[in-house]
Amino acid sequence: MSLASDMALLRNTPFFEGFSEEHLKLIAFSAESRSLPEGTVLYEEGQLVHSGYVIGSGALEGVRKKGEGEETRIIAPGEMLAERALLVEARARETVRVTQAATALQMRRPVFRRFLEEYPEIAAALRARIAARLGLAAAEYRRAGERLAGAGR
Repeated sequence: MSLASDMALLRNTPFFEGFSEEHLKLIAFSAESRSLPEGTVLYEEGQLVHSGYVIGSGALEGVRKKGEGEETRIIAPGEMLAERALLVEARARETVRVTQAATALQMRRPVFRRFLEEYPEIAAALRARIAARLGLAAAEYRRAGERLAGAGR
């Protein structure tokens, strides 16, 4: 993939919303372009993940253990995987396997963290976005808890 196509991929990924062209260029330049043959396991559920990935082409599946069974989802081009791993030490919540030869941009946590140190305004914007998402999730859990409490009466 070219620098321009890498930048376009990042530009269309919600995690990078609001990043300037200069910032996208720096991230694209520091990311590793990966070719992923069919059958490749990107990471396994429970494994420590040290990178985030933006899928450029192909198809992948995410499989997560759920009770006695499994929950499977399709991962398409443009999706970002393991975004938490860019910021903190994180374990994979699912096993990700390539089902159709794919390309991806791999961003390693140490490089991304250094980027955030150099551009604290981006770190602040990401922090605010993550806090807002956590607030929405907390509100959803609160509503679910209220429904469950009402159902038990």
